[in-house]
Amino acid sequence: MLYSQHEFQNFMEAYAEVARYIEYYNRKRMHGSLRHMNPEKFHKAFKSKLIKAENQQEEIQRSLI
Repeated sequence: MLYSQHEFQNFMEAYAEVARYIEYYNRKRMHGSLRHMNPEKFHKAFKSKLIKAENQQEEIQRSLI
């Protein structure tokens, strides 16, 4: 098997590498749609009300006009 210039010896080795990448992509990587935070940091900020949902921010901005 060939994955991004890396040859795997067997399926389990490839599966483990893909699982590591998915973990990175979903939990560690900064996401532009999450205000350039990783999902864990964004979730903590949202739960602690440090940030608001997009539609709530728009409603607040409209009410200030």
